[in-house]
Amino acid sequence: MMVTGDLNLPIADAGPALGIPCGGGTVTLLGSGTGGPNQTFLWAGPGITAFNQSLSNPIVDLPGTYSVTVTIPQNGCTATSVTTVFPRSDHPGSAIRRHPCIMLRRKYRGH
Repeated sequence: MMVTGDLNLPIADAGPALGIPCGGGTVTLLGSGTGGPNQTFLWAGPGITAFNQSLSNPIVDLPGTYSVTVTIPQNGCTATSVTTVFPRSDHPGSAIRRHPCIMLRRKYRGH
């Protein structure tokens, strides 16, 4: 017996880790998939709402872990990928010597 049908599996990519600018701001999640022109996206995470959960590239303003599930509607196959949005000072790719969002006070010793 041979089973035939559409067994194509999508590949999901939630994109690179991103950092939110100091003082607030937004980042665009760079989701993509190989599910073809009818693929659907379903995002989950702290900045995801009913209004942006099905976009390929939602805009978010909260740090945290985000996942995207790509689905091929014709066969129901899915794939999931995860990315992280950091507060800007915690972004692992940034070379920050001091926290850019906080004014540091210097301690002086009197004579």
